[in-house]
Amino acid sequence: MPKVSKNLMTKDMDRKIWNTLVRVFREVKTDGEVEMLLNDLLTPSERIMFSKRLAIAFLLNEGKTHLEISKAIKVSFTTINLVSNSKLRGGNGYRYLIEALQKKVN
Repeated sequence: MPKVSKNLMTKDMDRKIWNTLVRVFREVKTDGEVEMLLNDLLTPSERIMFSKRLAIAFLLNEGKTHLEISKAIKVSFTTINLVSNSKLRGGNGYRYLIEALQKKVN
């Protein structure tokens, strides 16, 4: 699990940085630009974690059990539950990504 600094930014600074990040992603034009941003922003471990969370959401949507998912992509039940609970609380980001993945798979 990644470590997060205990020295937090102010809420205002956090909001400004987050909004800037959102705008930058909205403005990029090519897959290469998005990949460049993600490669610089995410560590190799974070990339794996992100990919596994998306895979969990996709497999849950396909009706796979927690045990099947755990065995298939080597994740804990805790991680599966975190994704599952996020989806249950709204999870519109996961829903959007799953729909995009399903279009690519089909």
